[in-house]
Amino acid sequence: MKNSQMHTRIMIDGEWRDADDGRTISVHDPADDRILAEVPACGATETRAAIAAASQAQGAFATLPTPDRAELLRAISRGIDARREALAELITLEGGKPLAEAQAEVQYGRSFFDQAAEDLEAMSDEEVRLPEKRVRILKRPIGVTASIVAWNFPLALLAKKVAPAFAVGCTHVVKPSELTPLTTLAFAAIVADAGMPPGVFNVVTGQPDEIGEVLLSDARVGKLSFTGSTRVGRLLIRNSATNITRLSLELGGHAPFLVFADSDLEDAVDVAVRAKFRNGGQTCICPNRFLVERNVHDEFVERLADRIQGLRSGRGTEE
Repeated sequence: MKNSQMHTRIMIDGEWRDADDGRTISVHDPADDRILAEVPACGATETRAAIAAASQAQGAFATLPTPDRAELLRAISRGIDARREALAELITLEGGKPLAEAQAEVQYGRSFFDQAAEDLEAMSDEEVRLPEKRVRILKRPIGVTASIVAWNFPLALLAKKVAPAFAVGCTHVVKPSELTPLTTLAFAAIVADAGMPPGVFNVVTGQPDEIGEVLLSDARVGKLSFTGSTRVGRLLIRNSATNITRLSLELGGHAPFLVFADSDLEDAVDVAVRAKFRNGGQTCICPNRFLVERNVHDEFVERLADRIQGLRSGRGTEE
């Protein structure tokens, strides 16, 4: 099935293009492992080109008047809303989550741009009064920013990183998960249609090692944001040392689910099932450990097992 928002080329400096050597990677439908599309397998060359485009666009974008940047953010929000059904279908096709959850993610992702526009319009420099001194805090963009986005919420996690960057006048290079790049490429088309100047938003697809190394070794990148595993987070911290690149890391959570003897067990089971199996069990806060007080343990386990027996797995477009 050809989704109306499916784009299969990367975006650099406002232009759709292939990898320089023509290599591609396959994007699969996790429901049956069929190939949905082929996207460019980018490496150092394409990543440096994306950084160069972002660096070239940075100066003009940083000086764009606040009302103009706020309108660009709202235009992106409107673009997401206009394509919400096709985007949700695309998220389900490449990520496998139930369609209703994909639809909720689209609206959640859209909200970051509305919020960023409001925050931008309320932003101002600050003055701090100290004894015999006045200190002014001037807010200026870092410059070129970058992100590496996890696959389980491909639009929401991207929006969470990109909207604030756009708001304060930072250009951006994103490396989406190799499992779910199609959502990011569809978003790139929305950004372009919203009137964003070329070079402000750039997308490179492919395996993470070479792309991530370039993003952290190039001194033009002022900050990188990453959502993903603790293992990769450690590597990014290590590799950021050369340029002392600023990092924002959202790494794997592993909090236990606690059930006490005075719990409402029916409510506890309901929450446990939703927490554990939301998005097919693929969220960073899905509990992997259940700590249950001894005198309600057996009853909780029995009720939980009964509820799990009633779950259906399958293609995300089915109920």
